Amino acid sequence: MKMYQRDAQRREKKRLTITIIVLVAVAILGAVLYMAARAYAFEQRGYIAYGGEMFFLAIPPYAVYKIARTIWEYNNDRKEEPRC
Repeated sequence: MKMYQRDAQRREKKRLTITIIVLVAVAILGAVLYMAARAYAFEQRGYIAYGGEMFFLAIPPYAVYKIARTIWEYNNDRKEEPRC
């Protein structure tokens, strides 16, 4: 195996590891936000019901997607030639 192939495999493995760590962190963050919102909603309502606090499960993955997409688009725009 050539040197550049091993380097590429290492970079790919590192990128996969970072992706997995980020996804696990986002899942944990969503669960923690949901539990906090559920406790607050129970305190306000006085009974258990599922309402808007369910959206706290979807907010962290959406935020990570939008941030990653924005960074990706910014980097691609910088690579293009200026239009002026």
